[in-house]
Amino acid sequence: MVRVAQRGDIRGLVISASGYTPAALQMCRNQLQLGVFVLCELREIVMWLEREESPSEHLREKVRRAQIDKQPLHLTA
Repeated sequence: MVRVAQRGDIRGLVISASGYTPAALQMCRNQLQLGVFVLCELREIVMWLEREESPSEHLREKVRRAQIDKQPLHLTA
C-alpha cells in the first residue's frame, strides 16, 4: 500500500484466498485518501472465469466503488 500511495495516480489490487479481517478492511478504507486500493477475493476471480465473464468489467466496478463509495471490498455476484 505504501508503494502505491507514493506513486501518485496508481491503483493497487490485493487478492486474498482467505478473505480479509475487519482491521484490514478499515486500514484499506483509511488508505483510500492516498490512492485507490481494491480488495478482491480469489473466489470472485474464479467465478468470473467459470462464467466466462470479463474480469476487467468487474474490476472497473470495484475501482468505482472504492473511489466513489469508499468501499475497497465490494463482492460481486
